[in-house]
Amino acid sequence: MPVSLFADRSFAAANVVGFLVNFAFCGVLFVLGLFLQTARGAGPVTAGLQMLPAVLVLPFGNMLYARFGLRTGNRTALTASLALSAAGYVLLFLTAAPGLPYWVRAVVLAVANLGSGVSSPAMTGVLMAAAGREHADIGSATLNANRQIGSLVGIAGMGAVLTGAGGGYQGAAYAFALTAGAPAVAAVVGRMGICTRA
Repeated sequence: MPVSLFADRSFAAANVVGFLVNFAFCGVLFVLGLFLQTARGAGPVTAGLQMLPAVLVLPFGNMLYARFGLRTGNRTALTASLALSAAGYVLLFLTAAPGLPYWVRAVVLAVANLGSGVSSPAMTGVLMAAAGREHADIGSATLNANRQIGSLVGIAGMGAVLTGAGGGYQGAAYAFALTAGAPAVAAVVGRMGICTRA
């Protein structure tokens, strides 16, 4: 792999963003599945059904990007969608309390992951523009690898936070707070690191 690619700020920033987005997304899904079963008393099937809003909204985010992302530019679409995800995960942290109706959490999950649906094609657009045609294949492979590593670290890290805090509502709240930090940092990295041409 040409190391010179990482000298391009946009290329490096897109890879950092990819890591952080998957860190948050996969980490929160892992914690959410455990939280719904252990703290909320849902069975495995019920917990899976309750997590559907987190993933069903992703295609709508992709369509939202297709409609507005090219008009606003990848940098703007990326930072705005990451800020939306961070806000959604902050709300998830704030709503990790007993007695909260399920539909509130479902709406919060949908809002947070709508941002993820927009940020994925936006970060890919930034990376491909930075890599150019000559390095498009290695560029996309690098982003994919970074995202997969982010998923692994997110699941391991969130699981450690959840169990370290004793599980239940308190452990989930700490994990959700960590989740909120990842897209917030990614939004700053995207805003500062991606060139305006992206």
